Amino acid sequence: MSPTPTPAQTSALAWIAALVADPARWLPASAWADRQIRAFVPACYQIAFDDRPYPDLAKLPPPAGKALAQYKQLERNQSQSVRTRQARVLLQALAKAGIAPDENSAREIYFHLGQLPGQPHPAGFWLSPALPNECF
Repeated sequence: MSPTPTPAQTSALAWIAALVADPARWLPASAWADRQIRAFVPACYQIAFDDRPYPDLAKLPPPAGKALAQYKQLERNQSQSVRTRQARVLLQALAKAGIAPDENSAREIYFHLGQLPGQPHPAGFWLSPALPNECF
C-alpha cells in the first residue's frame, strides 16, 4: 500500500512537472541560440557474429573477409567494440563485397551472410551503437 502524499509533496511534484514541461520559461535565451538538429553519432559500435560457430572469413567475398579478419577479439569473443570510423570502414568493405544489410535501423545494422562454404550454419553479422560505458 502506497502512502498518501502530503500537500507539500503534491505541491513540490506539481512545481517540478511545470518546470520540466516548459523549460523555455526558465532557461536563458542563450540556451536556444542553436536550433540546428544534429544526428547522434555514437563514439563506438559493438560488432558481433550471431551465436554460431565463428565463420571462416576467407570464404567471404573480398574485401569483407579481409576487413573483418583484423578484429582478433571478435574471433575470440564473437563481439568487439570498434570506433565509429572503424565501423564505417567495415560497412564500406561489406558494400564493396556486394553484401547489403538485411536490417538497417537506429538499433542495429544486420547482415545475413548466408551459408558459407564449409560452415554448418548460416552466418550473421551485426553492428550496434554502443553506450559510452560500453566503449573499450
